[in-house]
Amino acid sequence: MWICICNNARQLGANAIIGIDVDYTTFSSDIIGVIANGTAVRTERKTQISSSVQVDVDNYNPDLSFRASTLYVPTSNNGQAFSIILSGDPQCAITVVSADILLTTVFEDTFTFQDIGFVNFKPTSNDTSRMSSPAPSRIPTEIIPLVKSCQVVIHKYITDGKINIATDNSLPWAEKKERDISESVSQGLNVEKYLTYISSLSSATEIMKHTQAVHEKYNCMHPELLKIIQSQANLERMYGNLKDSCMEEIRNYFSSENA
Repeated sequence: MWICICNNARQLGANAIIGIDVDYTTFSSDIIGVIANGTAVRTERKTQISSSVQVDVDNYNPDLSFRASTLYVPTSNNGQAFSIILSGDPQCAITVVSADILLTTVFEDTFTFQDIGFVNFKPTSNDTSRMSSPAPSRIPTEIIPLVKSCQVVIHKYITDGKINIATDNSLPWAEKKERDISESVSQGLNVEKYLTYISSLSSATEIMKHTQAVHEKYNCMHPELLKIIQSQANLERMYGNLKDSCMEEIRNYFSSENA
């Protein structure tokens, strides 16, 4: 009986049977009829959706034309890998980066992972950014939810087959942003410098943070512009990176203002 049911299910292209019901009837004192039925189904293994923890990088190297702007730790890989996003390398010249990763938790504990090699950089939705393949590393999974900041200390990188040595990696990114804000504003907003700077950022959220910082210090942003950028940053939480869309909205705003 069971062989017959299984064969019928296979002929229908199924690989499982659910809702099996077995019944029987007596025809005589020594003859019993058994009836079995069920629903033939085809099951598939559920694909695990990749997710990751994203942390902005707090340091930079003033001697390099690029920087590691974001660190990703894929949670679907049990926290055993890092990926970085390089910003400011539009020619895609950099093929390999060797760096130390320093993670700081909310308890001010620091974890250092040395000599991580990042390769296979692929373009992101941001034209000036590329993301590496996950680089294996033994990361304690319990610290991942506690990470509040990170540094990517680049030691070596390869461009056009040439190995380059990097030094002076410890400058805080916050200080550079503060200096860029000061340079971008003179008697009101310098639109050209503002657009140039935000085009180097990696997301609408970063653009929003920078714009708010400029406005808080110099009170030079129109409320309508702030509203446009805030809207793009909010949508980014649902739809992913919207840097390009945000830049287009900002350019349209300044174009209409100058028309």
